[in-house]
Amino acid sequence: MFPQDHARKEDPLLNVQDGYPFTLQQGSVVDLLGSMSSYNHDLRGHSERVSSLCMPVAFRMGLTGNRLLYLQLAALLHDVGKLDVPPHILDKRGMLSLQETLVIQDHSLRGEQLLRSLSLPDPICQTVRTHHERFDGKG
Repeated sequence: MFPQDHARKEDPLLNVQDGYPFTLQQGSVVDLLGSMSSYNHDLRGHSERVSSLCMPVAFRMGLTGNRLLYLQLAALLHDVGKLDVPPHILDKRGMLSLQETLVIQDHSLRGEQLLRSLSLPDPICQTVRTHHERFDGKG
């Protein structure tokens, strides 16, 4: 378990309160995951693996309620912005050009924008936006 003093103050899940967190049109997350799977089979599988790996860690850290729900949704949707990455870049084997690299790097911002357009809670959107950040802020 990580000591509380190591938690980042800007951690979007740090101050989430319990209670019914938000209204999500039924099926929206499933629809997004389906879109990810249709667009690129590896994308959904990767997202499901990330979620399955982070949940036991979250339990061990003592996350409960909405913090746990938000983390699970953010883990499942962390790469949803890759729906805006052209398939020839996403599927490219070998080295990416600088321009292709910049397109890939932009996926977290695009994912945040997509989730905000669906009115998902801010902590989920922020987590998707920052999922490549390092603790030193140089991600």
